[in-house]
Amino acid sequence: MTASLRFGSALSVIALATMVGGCASPTATNAESCATGYINEFGAKAFRRPVAPSEVTDLMAVYRIGAASPGTYAEGIDLVTRAILQAPGFLYLTALGAPGSTIDVPLHFKDAAFVRTHFDAMEVRLGDAPRANEILVALVVTDGGRPHARVGGLTVTDAKKEDGLR
Repeated sequence: MTASLRFGSALSVIALATMVGGCASPTATNAESCATGYINEFGAKAFRRPVAPSEVTDLMAVYRIGAASPGTYAEGIDLVTRAILQAPGFLYLTALGAPGSTIDVPLHFKDAAFVRTHFDAMEVRLGDAPRANEILVALVVTDGGRPHARVGGLTVTDAKKEDGLR
């Protein structure tokens, strides 16, 4: 299993454990309603914006594939979570602004997202760009963590570096 699949699976379990969408015990009669609530709530957090009705329709189709016989509600939600975590709206930060606007690009440790010493952001700004028909693509890379690490949390030496999280 690749690191990205393990990462998606771990986040799926986290999302299910916290019962995003407000359905603690989905039944056959309310499973679709629970799945819609999950898609709207988790999707809004992942995409950093409300989920469009067309996206809800598409993600409900994904849910139905996962929940189809002999699948379960949890398998449908797991498949939806994986779809959301692989969507461009989750993977890529889109920020709009006029020329000279500041964009904060988040940073974290490459092998384990929860390593607190590497929680940071890089401020990116171009004074006269982008102009009409231009796009700015910012790639931010560092060679180490913060000079003064955040208190507590996982350290690089404690990271297992197996699932992309810890």
